[in-house]
Amino acid sequence: LDRLTAVRLRLPVEDFWLFDSRLVVRFAFTEAGEMLGVTTTEAPGDVLRACQVRDAAWHHAVRTAEYLSRVPSDA
Repeated sequence: LDRLTAVRLRLPVEDFWLFDSRLVVRFAFTEAGEMLGVTTTEAPGDVLRACQVRDAAWHHAVRTAEYLSRVPSDA
């Protein structure tokens, strides 16, 4: 899922991992892309929202080969 599609779908721009639909790990970055750290939560509302975001992203995602054919190659 490219970032423009994510923005169009109003998905959050934050990076996170979701483990077993029970634990959310959020990553914080500077404007330059340097990692500041992570936070974790098992709060039901946060987990539910992360599950909803994941499900929406999967619904609109494309296969890797199709995605790679759309983006410029560095090679």
